Amino acid sequence: MPNRTLAFIDPGMRLTPYLCAAAEGLPASVRPVFLASRPKPRSMLRRSGHRPAGIDSRRLGPRTGADSGHGADIDPEALMETLRLQRDRDAVTGKTRAFRAVERSVRAFLDEQTPHGIFCWNGSGLAAGLATQMARHRGIPVAFGENGYLPGTMQLDPLGVNAAASFGPAGTTLAHILERTWTEEQRQSLNALLDDYRRGKSFVPGRTRPPGLRASPLAYVQQAMLDLRNRAPRQQQPMNRLVPARTPALPERFLFFPLQVRQDSQLTVHSPVYGPRLDLAIGDLVDALAQVAPGFQLVVKLHPADRHKTNYDPSIRRFPKVIWIGAGDVRDILRTATAVVTVNSTVGVEALVFGKPVVVLGDAVYGFDGLIHLVRERTQLIDAVSSALSAPTDDARVSSYLRYLYFDALTHAHPNDYSEASTSRFRKRLIEVLWGPESRG
Repeated sequence: MPNRTLAFIDPGMRLTPYLCAAAEGLPASVRPVFLASRPKPRSMLRRSGHRPAGIDSRRLGPRTGADSGHGADIDPEALMETLRLQRDRDAVTGKTRAFRAVERSVRAFLDEQTPHGIFCWNGSGLAAGLATQMARHRGIPVAFGENGYLPGTMQLDPLGVNAAASFGPAGTTLAHILERTWTEEQRQSLNALLDDYRRGKSFVPGRTRPPGLRASPLAYVQQAMLDLRNRAPRQQQPMNRLVPARTPALPERFLFFPLQVRQDSQLTVHSPVYGPRLDLAIGDLVDALAQVAPGFQLVVKLHPADRHKTNYDPSIRRFPKVIWIGAGDVRDILRTATAVVTVNSTVGVEALVFGKPVVVLGDAVYGFDGLIHLVRERTQLIDAVSSALSAPTDDARVSSYLRYLYFDALTHAHPNDYSEASTSRFRKRLIEVLWGPESRG
């Protein structure tokens, strides 16, 4: 394998220690380099022997004519479609000082390190989005990572993550997936994994994070100050006070709608029908059930990470017959749900594991017509709900899809699993995605 430089672009606080551990086992011919914008990841990298580049705005002088536009290798409209945060999209539109600092820093990093491949987690951050466009303009292969859809798995893909991945509708077809064949050993292995999951067993890492992979105390203080400056103003009024603290008794027949985080890229990037306005989806689902299944109730579960970000109390007052759940294991709800509606949450795959019909309201990696009930326009919701409540799932088709997802699409590694098995699989799959199977060594 020829000497190559592998660039990791702006990994977050959770992923950085895993990458530090995984990088230790890279082949001697692969040199890892890092661009990191935040204090804690930079500190962890330095403590692991790396010298990360950062985002430096101090070298920016007054804006000149040369700074008035974007670089020739940047497509602003395409870039904004990939960005999760509104403030990043505003920075691109306004060509702000913050945007110019990130653009210059990423460009300088690529110029200085001349990487042969880059890795971005999720790809919806500003630095990752810029690095992706610049790398592709230069002919540098890109790999994207994200959490997987089944226990102990991760996404590693050359096109993107979630709906943009090559193993989703953007890169393959359901017919191709169903053509795959599987050994009896594979069937039994996945069946055992899914049986454990259905019984409530949680994924247990082979090894937890080593104590040495920590940021310095100073970095914690610096990160806290930075987070405080960037924190969005808190709502003055209490939020979600009407969401019950305890899980209420569930009806015999119900449609389950698990909510997602309002600022997550799954909603801001991959939700063309409703965007982050899940309150509108709740209203449409209430109307749909009233028309096609008056005997069914709607059960809505608040995402725990969104409790202090989106206030659903107005929706609870508007739709008093909707049953709300504030916490708890989603599997307890999936066991008795009649069908599940989601924009594109991982719960959609979990619902398939439990054999439940799934209605998808956005762009999802599992959004194959014939596997789930797909909604492309709000007017299609009534028919989709009606079909999901009346037509059973094709168990053989679902099983084939889950085997494809587990054995072909996903990598058997996890950001919380620091075992040699996990980090080795991550390295091998990453090298394969960037440079082909022959490069694994």
